[in-house]
Amino acid sequence: MISLPKVEKLKPKTQPHNFFIWGATMSGKSYFASYFPNPLVLNTDGNSEQGSAPSIQIRNIRGENGALKQSAIKQLDDIITALQVENPKRSPEQQFKTIVIDVIDDICVMIEQAICLDAGVQALSDIPYGKGYAMFNTALQQFV
Repeated sequence: MISLPKVEKLKPKTQPHNFFIWGATMSGKSYFASYFPNPLVLNTDGNSEQGSAPSIQIRNIRGENGALKQSAIKQLDDIITALQVENPKRSPEQQFKTIVIDVIDDICVMIEQAICLDAGVQALSDIPYGKGYAMFNTALQQFV
């Protein structure tokens, strides 16, 4: 049998919130997001110098032979690890409290490109048995 909760006023727990800000190119989305508490911008479009918040450029980098030298997937994983490990050790005023992903569409493309470059294929569908799509979904879900 179920037990009903007490009738009482609850105090909301502070926990992360997700906001999706959608708008036309150069309409001020990143500018608006820079006013959230202690933001760190994960930038994909190369215009982070135009903003006032600290940023990290996310990208896939190829070596001289065309092979993947730096994977956006690994870079994102390293950033998340640093935020989990290093960020709490900082003084409260130096802790990042907001992560701005500018822009998520580019992150998705970079994840797909990294998987294809690493596997030596042109498209996710070229990786047998749906493994490419599974790898993409896993990487994106892990990041989000």
